[in-house]
Amino acid sequence: MRARVARGIVGATAALLLGLAASLAPAPLGPAPAGAGEGSPPAGGPAEPGIELVSMDRSSLEPGDAALLELAVGEAGADLEVWFEAHQVIRSRITYERTLEGEDLGSTVDTVSFPLADLPRTATGTVAAPLAIQDPGQPADPSRLPLRELGVYPIEVQLRDADANVLASFVLPIVIVVPNADGSPVVGERLRVAWVWPLVAAPARLPFGQPDPAVVDELRPDGRLGRQAATLAGAGDVPFTVAPGPETLGAWQEFAAADADLQESLDAMNDALATNQKLASPYVDLNVPSLLDNGLRAQVGTERAYGTETLSRLVETRVDPRTALVEPVDNTAVAYLRESQVDRMILDGDALVPVESDFTPARPFTLETGGLPTTAVATNPGLSAPLTATGPPPALRAQQFLAGLSVVALELPNSARGLVVVNPTDWDPPAELLEAAVTGLRGHRLVQAVDIEQFFAQVPPATGEDSPAVRTLEPYDPPRPPVTAAQYL
Repeated sequence: MRARVARGIVGATAALLLGLAASLAPAPLGPAPAGAGEGSPPAGGPAEPGIELVSMDRSSLEPGDAALLELAVGEAGADLEVWFEAHQVIRSRITYERTLEGEDLGSTVDTVSFPLADLPRTATGTVAAPLAIQDPGQPADPSRLPLRELGVYPIEVQLRDADANVLASFVLPIVIVVPNADGSPVVGERLRVAWVWPLVAAPARLPFGQPDPAVVDELRPDGRLGRQAATLAGAGDVPFTVAPGPETLGAWQEFAAADADLQESLDAMNDALATNQKLASPYVDLNVPSLLDNGLRAQVGTERAYGTETLSRLVETRVDPRTALVEPVDNTAVAYLRESQVDRMILDGDALVPVESDFTPARPFTLETGGLPTTAVATNPGLSAPLTATGPPPALRAQQFLAGLSVVALELPNSARGLVVVNPTDWDPPAELLEAAVTGLRGHRLVQAVDIEQFFAQVPPATGEDSPAVRTLEPYDPPRPPVTAAQYL
């Protein structure tokens, strides 16, 4: 027992030191993380005049369909109305991103309105409003919007008074899918989307070996990682890619032996690992450029090898180490990983030199670093920004994310293209966001969820026609680690 405790203390200390190097890195791969403790708007809506989206039962609609929107509406007197003001279909990514801020909405196509008093109330005080689309084969219905073209439409959801003054509003992007008359697919190629979920906590033990209470809380069913594991386990036929931290997963299994709560969340984690692709990773998060530049090259190799070995043992299957999630990154780190038999890399889009293109880069490319050629794919922080935003309510953020993917899918609807989405390592999403986003991906007519292996198999490399075939990294000045190589040794 004494030897086991001693090994645990030494291992925890080494993990802490290497984890500190990672803590000096810039923001994790993907947009800045949302604040902890997010959730739905208060039941019944804000006290002041306001209107917010709580949930919607459909993320895309066909002509003749209707979605039911649950809205939180602030009390502001009698004779109020809920309006849906539809604007013209979006033609570009730039326009789409502006519409989310309420800008560049374009001309109004049509409006429909409902007296607030006529809308049914839920037990929590929210209201249910139908957002319906006109079927062109049926008589005109003034309660339905005549949106006939395939695409994404910005719809202003407004709270108005008796004089039609707008008291509050938000922009809801709605995806309209128009079936082909012959029953053929709506688009020739759905946009492949590989969603990568790093499930990593800080080192789970404090320097003297005791469990870190903050990490334990993250592992519980209602904790940051517990909620994500439950979502992945319940996703069913929607494939994802999971990047579990080996140190995190090992501690989870150890702590669950004496804690029923942790066993419940661990069971969900095991279900998620059993049904999704798994990426290898170092034992703890590393700032690889920092360690390579400061005499700790051997420790990078040790941590990567031990991480792969540990993860393979914990999940009871071999984990393929050839694809790496690399953040932060520089040319030295790429060269090192390439020599370590990593030949596919997932990079933060902001780490690459920007390129000009009429379309969203959405294919693998060759990363030019002066060494061996490397196949890489980059995230698109702008498209995934709604997942980590802190302003809009969760249901609206999920719809913004799904609609943004649809805009990219319609740029070149007959070309095989794809995007990779990577959650920040400290992502703390509300359950409502997770449920809405995953549900929206299931059966999406314009987007197809895939894992990373399927992504590289189904999305051809860029040729330079609609995506840059060769890209380079932005300069990166790695910070010094918290200890020197001599001190670490």
